[in-house]
Amino acid sequence: MKKWFGVKILFKYQVSGKVKTELIDDDWVENYRAFEESVILIRATSFDEAYQIAEEKTNGNTDSWMNKYGQVIEKIFHDSIDCFLIGDEEFEDGLEVYSNIFEINNNLSDDQLIGEYYPINHRRREMLIIDKPNS
Repeated sequence: MKKWFGVKILFKYQVSGKVKTELIDDDWVENYRAFEESVILIRATSFDEAYQIAEEKTNGNTDSWMNKYGQVIEKIFHDSIDCFLIGDEEFEDGLEVYSNIFEINNNLSDDQLIGEYYPINHRRREMLIIDKPNS
């Protein structure tokens, strides 16, 4: 019997191409690297099948576009990194599709914890902003 699974997928953002130097601002970063976690819903009979289906759906589905600096950004499947059994019930508002428990250093403040476990500089997201679709 098929059940619902949440499969966490990791995508890599690859930046290539020569930057248009006249467009460089405070948000531009040389050798910029970023990854994206995405949880997708999969109906499968087992964890192994859920991973297989998730990878078939996402591997090879590369998106690309130009950023505002004239560089090509590619969103590339990197790996499926976790799987969570949701069950076979119908979906309702507030249904949990993924949960992660991690241990922390008790000496970290909440802001330090966020910075260590979710380290993205929101200004740096400018590196990924779409200028226009890449045709």
